[in-house]
This record gives sequence, C-alpha cells and structure tokens, in this order.
Amino acid sequence: MRAFLTAALFAAVVLIAACGQPGDPAPAILHDARTAYITGENLTAEELYQRYLQEFPQGENRLEAWNRLYDIAVNLRKDMRKAVPIVDAMLLEYASDPAVFPEVVERAAGLHGALREWDIAAGLWTRYIQLPGITGAHRSQARIQLAKCLTLDKKAEQALAVLRECGQSGEESGVIFQCRIEEAGILLRMDQFDAAKTKLQDLLSSSDVDSGRRAQAGFLLGETFEALQLKAEAIRTYESILADYPNPQAVKARLEYLRK
Repeated sequence: MRAFLTAALFAAVVLIAACGQPGDPAPAILHDARTAYITGENLTAEELYQRYLQEFPQGENRLEAWNRLYDIAVNLRKDMRKAVPIVDAMLLEYASDPAVFPEVVERAAGLHGALREWDIAAGLWTRYIQLPGITGAHRSQARIQLAKCLTLDKKAEQALAVLRECGQSGEESGVIFQCRIEEAGILLRMDQFDAAKTKLQDLLSSSDVDSGRRAQAGFLLGETFEALQLKAEAIRTYESILADYPNPQAVKARLEYLRK
C-alpha cells in the first residue's frame, strides 16, 4: 500500500512539473494572457501577449498573440492607428508563410484603407493580387478594393484599368459582374455618362446575375439617366429596382424628387 501511495505521489509530482511553470514559462504566460483577454483585462492581456512575442521568437502560438493584439487595438480599443505597427510586424514575420501571408496582407490593406491612407492601401492590394495561389475570385475582389482606393486617391484612369483586368482568370460571373458595376460607377463619377449608360444597360441585359447586383446596377443607371436629364427613363429604372434594392428608402427619395 505504501509503495502504491509513493508511486502515485511521484506521478503527481511529475505531472505538476510537466505543467510546471518555472521550467516552461510559455504556457503560463499564454494562460494568463488568455484569461485576461477573456475577462476583459485588455491592458494586462496586451502586456502578456507582447511579453510572449518578445520572449519566444519561435513560439508556436505567435499568430494567436498577434491576432489578439490586433483585436484589442481595433475592435476593443477602437484605435486603428495603434494596430499599424502590429500588422507591419506581421507582414515581416509571415512573408514566407503562404498559409498566413495573404490574410495578413488583406488585413493590412483594409486597415490602411480605413485610415484613408489610399496610396499605402493600394500598394498592399497590388501586392495581394500578385501573390501566388490566390483564387480568381479573391483576386478580383482585391481588384475591386484596389480600384476604390485608386478612385479615392483621384486616380480614376488607373482604377478603370485595374477593373478591366477582372474576368481573366475564370472567376465566377457574379464577381465579374461586380467589377463591371464598379467600372460603370467610376465612369459616372468621371462624367462619362454615355459610356456608363452603355455598360450598365449591357449588364442589365444579362440573365446570369442575382437580383441584388442587378438592383445595384439599376440604381447607377437611374443616376446616369438623371445626369443625362432623361427624367422619364430614370423614374422607370428606379421603379424597376424598388423591390430588390438593399436601401429602398434611397430609391423612394430619388423617385419623390423626380416626380415633383
């Protein structure tokens, strides 16, 4: 009996040592960081995750630590500027990891876009588009985001060139349709009304598109008709999308204005 108790006590000591914090501090730091994060102790969680990153350059949970620091900065503290050095460090650390890097580039591009740093965001979207292994659909979605950044940076011609590259890699028709809608929207903002009208009418003649995107194209066509002072055509177009447009109040407002 004494031998059994001695063996059991020895096993317990070994188990505690295996989990034991002094010899292997990484699990302890992570445990405390996770606990602080879950209980809303953001400052403590930040300090512990930063300590983990500093002390364990080869740690297997580094991605978790970076993601938690980003989440605390952006979603909990609402401080996007503080997240910039986090994504910059992630871009360096995961540059050779094809499983993680595309998502990091996408996150960085979105962050700089939210900060209205259009040139930096555009550079990151361009980098994303050039990554190997990206699907055609993801590449076209990135082109749409890149075009928006270029347009907001007053580089509309470059934005049009980017959007016209959509559809070259076998993307699904809905994504290509969205690229064409964005292209028409840029033409409209450039006061190229006839070109925008032709493109939008061509899009609306397509049968292979969902009602939401069709309504989006229809709203742009209504705006184009207004710009061309074709009031009756604008009214008919707005009426045709009223049931499907995501913001029907916007359509009703346009109709009310035109019917005065």
